[in-house]
Amino acid sequence: MGTSDWEVLAANTGINAGLDLEFTTGHTPGSLVGFTGGSIVGNDVISTVSGTAYTITGGSLTPATAVPDGGSTVSLLGCALLGLAALRRKLCC
Repeated sequence: MGTSDWEVLAANTGINAGLDLEFTTGHTPGSLVGFTGGSIVGNDVISTVSGTAYTITGGSLTPATAVPDGGSTVSLLGCALLGLAALRRKLCC
């Protein structure tokens, strides 16, 4: 593996299985900074009981969707509080 090649291993010890993915970043050797996605170049879903259960022959990695800022949430909360205040005033008077 070169400096732009990455391998991600995930294991489930409860069922003695794992997932092994390999991908290449290419843009900045040895770093995931600025990585915007790319092709999965291989590997396997592995079982320690039966060996290779599945072979991964393709696919891609894509960035997760961005988490929206809290601005819309705060605006919605503000509107709700104004509505409750108006309702309270109407019911009290």
